Amino acid sequence: MEEGSMRCDVNVSVRPAPEGDSDAADDKRSYGQRVEMKNLNSIRHVVHAVEYEAARQIELLEQVG
Repeated sequence: MEEGSMRCDVNVSVRPAPEGDSDAADDKRSYGQRVEMKNLNSIRHVVHAVEYEAARQIELLEQVG
């Protein structure tokens, strides 16, 4: 950090949205596989990585069921 550089790690995990009138806070379903992206060096890269990984996981969930 003395050099003005940044490194961060991001974890992404998605799960299906609650069905019907179910309150999201009471939803007991577990999250999916957690994926960690390491050593991202800018906010722009963090945003891009999270958007890409969330979309990838959502696509997999939709294929499964």
